[in-house]
Amino acid sequence: MNCVGLKKQTSLMIRHINVVSGIDLTIKEFVGFKGEIYFDLSKPDGNSRKLLDSKRINNIDFKPQITLKQGLKQNYQNFIKINANF
Repeated sequence: MNCVGLKKQTSLMIRHINVVSGIDLTIKEFVGFKGEIYFDLSKPDGNSRKLLDSKRINNIDFKPQITLKQGLKQNYQNFIKINANF
């Protein structure tokens, strides 16, 4: 489904929708870091998980066509291209 189809199907239901894959991934897993990470246990650790609810997007048969890593890479490359002259 392309963005036009998504807009058409969601326009009457809600104003916005989370587009998520439903895959839980830590930052360490995402970047492929192999070293040790040491946490300062005297500080609050925040939320242990930040997985968004994908039920609504799954109900309209939306499936991501690229991975998070691919999307971030494409956006970064576009940012560099657009801002190359600054």
